[in-house]
Amino acid sequence: MAFRAYGIIKDAEQNVLVMGTKNGGFLAGFLVLFGGGVQQEEPTRDAFLRELAEETNKRVECTPDDVHRFEDFFVDKPTPATLFFFRAISPRYTTGEIPHGNEIGSVVAVSIDKLLGELPDDPAQVTSELVANALIKLYGGGADVATYRTSGIMRALRDYLVKYYYD
Repeated sequence: MAFRAYGIIKDAEQNVLVMGTKNGGFLAGFLVLFGGGVQQEEPTRDAFLRELAEETNKRVECTPDDVHRFEDFFVDKPTPATLFFFRAISPRYTTGEIPHGNEIGSVVAVSIDKLLGELPDDPAQVTSELVANALIKLYGGGADVATYRTSGIMRALRDYLVKYYYD
């Protein structure tokens, strides 16, 4: 089974989430959280920070002390994996295209207010599919990929929004 580590990065000062646009392959054109595979015996937080540096050519940085474990999910699609999610609230970053980026083509500041404006007021009605649809409506996306709407990444983002933005 694979292990993957991702980060939900919030710029508290600007009230945005920092996400990336996938360059190609699976989920091309869609906004994703930064992260990726955990190497053997690598601490999951270290894996997230390494992947963040690799995917953004160090254009998005979080200090290790600012990265906190948030949630774990098991997924079976596209391959069985345990996903470890972290949150960080004090990033340094530059939005826009990433030079020489392989997986991620650009850094996008996602407005939390706009995102919440597309979601129901009742947290019990907020689903990962609705979060994905709101991101697609506000920021676009690639070809219609049904698994984006039900992915572990969207589940984690849904849980994050409900936990920190709903009473």
